[in-house]
Amino acid sequence: MRSKNFKRLSLLLAVMLISSVFHITTYAGQGSFTKVIYGDRYYKIYVPSTYNGETEVPLMVMLHGGDQDPDKFATGTKMNEIAELKNFIVLYPDQPAKANQNKFWNWFEAAHQRRGSGEPAIIAGMIGEVKNTYNIDDNKVYVAGLSAGGAMSVILGVTYPDIIKGVGIASGLEYKAATSMSGAFMAMNMGGPDSNTQGILAYNEMAKYTASPMPTIVFHGNSDYIVQKVNGNQVLSQWAQTNDMLDDGQDNNSINDTPNTTESKTVEGGRTYTVYSYKDGQGNILMQKYLVDGMGHAWSGGSSLGNYTDSKGPDASKIMWGFLSGDSFDDGEPEEPEEPENPSVEVAYGTATEHYVARRLDTSGYLEMGTKYGYIAKFYLYRLEGTNKWTDVKPIE
Repeated sequence: MRSKNFKRLSLLLAVMLISSVFHITTYAGQGSFTKVIYGDRYYKIYVPSTYNGETEVPLMVMLHGGDQDPDKFATGTKMNEIAELKNFIVLYPDQPAKANQNKFWNWFEAAHQRRGSGEPAIIAGMIGEVKNTYNIDDNKVYVAGLSAGGAMSVILGVTYPDIIKGVGIASGLEYKAATSMSGAFMAMNMGGPDSNTQGILAYNEMAKYTASPMPTIVFHGNSDYIVQKVNGNQVLSQWAQTNDMLDDGQDNNSINDTPNTTESKTVEGGRTYTVYSYKDGQGNILMQKYLVDGMGHAWSGGSSLGNYTDSKGPDASKIMWGFLSGDSFDDGEPEEPEEPENPSVEVAYGTATEHYVARRLDTSGYLEMGTKYGYIAKFYLYRLEGTNKWTDVKPIE
């Protein structure tokens, strides 16, 4: 009991120390989004307002793509809003331009494809620092990324499976899809090496540290001409081979890349997409792949306030979080309730952020409604004909 209380006290003191050293931006009804210096790099961390240091919470590691940084990626994915609603911490490592002029994670170089070396070791070190500072559930640490960040997420899952418990990949590539810059461009355009071969390579690395299959979810656009969709298929197939061998130590197709179910769906007012689900030997869904029709190189369902997003696709952030954590959002597509009928009242339905972007709410209204409803849930706003004020109070008909 003494050691547990000591740990809690240490965690709270660490949070207080960080708050005094680094600038923390805090908003009413929101958590804090903080820049933390890490050697000659930095990361940003989102801590929800519901975090109290007493209860263990999950950690989601988000790896940005090229021409992005933690702020852009947080804005585009809206993962902080989900963290606020679901009470988990989000870590956004930054890839500095001095490491890669386009801010790509160097997933295609051998020095960054193994444990204890290069960028995987740096990111693992950041995770360790966060775990030492906050009360993180060791069994609920996940990583997700876009493009080069997606490729690095695969590498991190392979090289640190004792830390990472689930992987999300958007427009990424399989493990060791390339080992040079020229090879990287070739893989992006034509796909990487044989997925079964790469899956065995990944297993050989992972088996040193775990015997558990890795939950994996893949998003890819059918019209992605930067990282061709063959790569999304290869990512799934590579993990199917890896998980097959992790399942029982044998290459026997106990887990494979033939989907157990295939579903065609449509985002209301948006894109069509197909969901492929793959089960383990116990009949539980272990892997999923979302192929989004007409989507290019983008984070599906992201905010247009960020870059490399497609707001018309299914919400990758909600779906990835739900899949990896088991705490879902009902397929990530909440249904819009029936609109009230009153011709003298203008009605709008959306999240606090959507209402703010549409200028129905000013800053104070945004914070007020965000506090009241959260920043993920959708709600009605009403405006009487001939007035300029929007309110969430339904007018009497």
